[in-house]
Amino acid sequence: VHLSSGDAATRRAAEAQTVLGLVASCGRPAIVAGDLNDLPGSVVHTRLTEGGLRDTWAALRGDEAGATNWRGWVPATTRPPTQRIDYVLAADDLQPVAAALPHAGDPDFAHFAAISDHLPLAVTLETVAPDD
Repeated sequence: VHLSSGDAATRRAAEAQTVLGLVASCGRPAIVAGDLNDLPGSVVHTRLTEGGLRDTWAALRGDEAGATNWRGWVPATTRPPTQRIDYVLAADDLQPVAAALPHAGDPDFAHFAAISDHLPLAVTLETVAPDD
């Protein structure tokens, strides 16, 4: 997903509700990944997590920042990102087991910082066996 940017909190909230409707209608374990253009704890983030999607970064890393985006990005920056607006959200029947982001100073960081104002968030999920 890529929810509306800028000062469009009301629009993002409606878009998040649409996403939840699509997740509910798919009838199988769901993963929602992308740019929510909102911070952890925002109305959008809360709506999605209360709607049954787990924030995989928060589940694995707790309060660790996990910043994925630069406010005022300049291509090829060497400074770390400043905000977490990109997420991998997963249904309860998918268990997050690992999450990773490139960090400033990592060998490949410069490649990512040169091509986008977002860093890639990689998450490994496992299927949770149903209770018998």
